[in-house]
Parts: sequence; C-alpha cells; structure tokens
Amino acid sequence: QWEPGPPSDVIFVPGGVGGLLAAVADWTRARFGDDGCSIVCVEPLTAACLQMSARAGQPTTLNGPFDTAMGGLRCGEVSRAGFDTVLSVVRAYIAIEDRWAFDAMRQLATGAGGDPVIEAGASGAAALGGLLAAFRDPAVAGFREQLGLGRGSRVIAFVTEGTTDPELFAAVVGRP
Repeated sequence: QWEPGPPSDVIFVPGGVGGLLAAVADWTRARFGDDGCSIVCVEPLTAACLQMSARAGQPTTLNGPFDTAMGGLRCGEVSRAGFDTVLSVVRAYIAIEDRWAFDAMRQLATGAGGDPVIEAGASGAAALGGLLAAFRDPAVAGFREQLGLGRGSRVIAFVTEGTTDPELFAAVVGRP
C-alpha cells in the first residue's frame, strides 16, 4: 500500500529468524540510502533472538521456552544468511508481550477510520503491536523518542499473515 514518494520515517517488521527483516532492510537501504528510514524489528518478549544476537554482535541461540501466541515468531535462532544485513541496517528492536499483538489484531479487525478490515493472526499483527506498544506503553517512551515517532510520522507496519489459529482469533477479537 506504500505509494511512491518520500520514504517512511519508520518501518516496523516482524522478526522471526530475520529473512523478511533482512529483505526489507536491504531494499530500503538500496532505495533510500542509509538515512532513508528507520527499520524496527518486532519480536515476542520470550523469543527475541534477533535482539539478543544484535546485542552480542553475532548470531546467538536462545533456548526458550518460547511462551507466546505469536507462533510464527517463536524462533530461537537467527538466519545466518541475513544476519549481517540485519545487524548493519536495523535501527531498533522491540520485544513485545502478546497483549500488544492482540490489541493490534483487534484494531485490524475493526477497520477503524475507513481502513479495510484485516483478519490477522498474532504473528501477523506483531509489527503493528510493536508500534502500538511504542506509543502506549510508558515503559518504552524512550524508544519512541529515539526513533523520533510522533503525530506526523510516516510509518509502515508489515502485516504478514491471516488467521492461522481461528480459535485464538475468535477469543481475541470476540467473533469468528
């Protein structure tokens, strides 16, 4: 849905093992240069292997348990193929609790403000959950300021999957 024009200020991308994250980071760097926009990796709090690997400066394996509803992001080991790109381009990492992904699922399912209704699973809604946490969780206010996020920011949040767990979707959103 991105329209050609100036780059977004920030792009929120679900982490997983880092493949999509590396692709987005590499594309934005090639298209807009190193200062074009900030890439943010969003991961579950209990499975933040990319964040831990970035802190260590090398791929680091997490042993779990990966207690999260974000099944597609329950990863303990990064993809070595994309890690150098991730390390050199991704500006920030945020590890979120499931509640933020659930808030994002509910928001996407309502089609608020004329937006289309999107039925997304917890992993698919994680990037938007990271954005919501950045604005609503006082514990990460410094994170928001570090990225320069505010009312006029241009932001993209990748939604990467539909309803993969219908029972969870119904429980979170309140309808099948």
